[in-house]
Amino acid sequence: MANDNWFVIVNPASNSGRGQKYWDKNIAQKLVLSGLQFETVFTEHEGHGIELTTQAIAKGYRNIIAVGGDGTYNEVVNGILNQKEVLPTNITLSMIALGTGNDWVKTMHIPTNIDDAINVIKNGKTYIQDIGLATYYQGTQKKQRYFLNVAGTGFDAYVAQRLEGGKRFGKLTYFIELFLGLINFKTIPIRVKTKAKEAKAKVFTVAVGICQYFGSGMKIAPNAVPNDGLFDITLIKDISKVGVIKQLKNLYDGSFVKHPQVETFRTTNISIQSSQDIYLQLDGELLGHGPIEFEIVPQSLKVLVNAQEMPG
Repeated sequence: MANDNWFVIVNPASNSGRGQKYWDKNIAQKLVLSGLQFETVFTEHEGHGIELTTQAIAKGYRNIIAVGGDGTYNEVVNGILNQKEVLPTNITLSMIALGTGNDWVKTMHIPTNIDDAINVIKNGKTYIQDIGLATYYQGTQKKQRYFLNVAGTGFDAYVAQRLEGGKRFGKLTYFIELFLGLINFKTIPIRVKTKAKEAKAKVFTVAVGICQYFGSGMKIAPNAVPNDGLFDITLIKDISKVGVIKQLKNLYDGSFVKHPQVETFRTTNISIQSSQDIYLQLDGELLGHGPIEFEIVPQSLKVLVNAQEMPG
C-alpha cells in the first residue's frame, strides 16, 4: 500500500563529514517546520543508499528525499531504477544538496539554500529526465550502474581516483586534487565507437553527459538537455597541461568547446576501449575500469525541480 509521507535518506558523511551536523542543527528542524511528514534513515556505508531506497519502495514509499552529494543521489537513483515493485517514474525524487560539488542541481536549477530547496519539495514541478546505464568491469567481473548527471574516463576519473584516497578539505578538495593531478596525468589512447561513428584518439577526458556540469561547476556538456533522449559527448583530445590551465576559465562557462582539440557530438550509446588501463567516474564516484559502454534510458527518473526555472 502506497505511503504518501516522504522517506528521507541522509548521508551523514557528505560535505567532508559535515552532513550529520547540518542535518542535526538545521535541516531536520526546517523540514518539521515546513509541515512535511517524513521518516529519516542514515546511510552507514558505501552502497547503503541503494539498499535503503529499495527497502523504502517495498514498504510503500513513493516520495523520496536524498540529502547529500552527487554520490548519494546516484545511490538513491540506482535503488529506484533497480527495484521491481513499481515503474521508476511512479517514484518522486527530491534533493537537498549537501555535497562538495553539487553538480546535478546546477543543471536542474535546484537551489542549494536549505529553505529554498524545501520550497522546491513543497511547491516544485515534476520533471522526467533521462538516465544513463554504464557497463564496466571490477577485476574480471562485469558490472552495471545507472547515473543521472555525467560519467566519463580520463582526467576526471584520475581526479576521482585521487579523491578516493586523499585528505578532505571541504569545497577546496576538488580544486587541490585537480591541480596536483595535472602534474602527473598523461593523455590516454582510446577507441570510441557509437552506432554512427568510430574513432581513435589520444584524449585528456571523455565526458558522457545527461546534464551539463561536473567537477564542482565545470560546464563540461554545455548544450546537454536532460530529457532529450541523448548523451552529450565531450572529447578533450591531446591537449598540453599548459593548454588545460589556459582553458580552465572557459571550462566553467562552457566556451572551451570552441577549442580545436575539443569534439562534441550526441548519441544514444557509446563504447570506450583502450590498450591502457582506463577508469570510470560516474556522478563523481570512481567505480571500475574499461572497457566501458554507455546507453541512454530515456525519461526514466521523475524529480522535483524549481517551478520558476525548469531545465531544458
